[in-house]
Amino acid sequence: MPGHSSRAHTAPGDDDLRPPLGVWPCGQDPHTHYSHDLTRRLITGLSRPGQAVAFLGHRDGTPLIEAARHDRRTYGVEVDPDRVHTAERRIRADLADEQRHDVAHWRGDARAAAQLRDGTDGPLALVVARLPAPGSRTASSTHRNHLGRLRGSAYSHAVGDVIAAAAGVLEPGGHAALVCGGADESGTGPDRVTACAHHAHAAGLVYLQHVIALTQPVGAYLDEMGAGAPGAGCLGPAQAQAAASVIHPAHDDVVLLRKPVREAEGEVGR
Repeated sequence: MPGHSSRAHTAPGDDDLRPPLGVWPCGQDPHTHYSHDLTRRLITGLSRPGQAVAFLGHRDGTPLIEAARHDRRTYGVEVDPDRVHTAERRIRADLADEQRHDVAHWRGDARAAAQLRDGTDGPLALVVARLPAPGSRTASSTHRNHLGRLRGSAYSHAVGDVIAAAAGVLEPGGHAALVCGGADESGTGPDRVTACAHHAHAAGLVYLQHVIALTQPVGAYLDEMGAGAPGAGCLGPAQAQAAASVIHPAHDDVVLLRKPVREAEGEVGR
């Protein structure tokens, strides 16, 4: 991957050894939304029961509910007031009383590091941030502080602020997961995975892995999308499917990071 060393997953003293690229087959069960699979895998793979986790951009509350069901102390920040209300309704409806007591969420800007520190009870084992594609939210009803309204350098700076906020609340050895959903605009600068790796380094986090998290059953998706790909009539079945996978990506990019236990680990990835 451009901009950082392939040694990033072998930090001195790092017991979280991973290949530079991983593929997670989320969304392969048509009866389960891929976001449930992805959230569950992040929670169970990067934290332990009883630990504290936070979700920056929790949307409809799905990650909050998943974390509480897996016995994590759970925090969430969401800038969209409608989604905050939806999450609150779902938490009341879907969680038992004792599980609800372990969930705290509020409306706020994930870039506000001080607000995030004040809202959590001590360092966190895991922070998950969902980063929408730049310029993906153009409706006038979208909150002015929504990352999806931004483009170019403004978007990049905002992502850097989110990562710095996450780094500030993580415990040593804790993990961050940056979920890059949607397709990037071509020709608008570095892709989000590369940008996230650079911002993470600036925030003192160690890059671990780039994960391709599938969002749909691959076979059925390619058959359906391939038929509608531009020029599909001139392409063979395999070529049409390949074209469809580029035009309509069926995955989210996830960047896994770790806060060093020792200061020397921060040197990895330069």
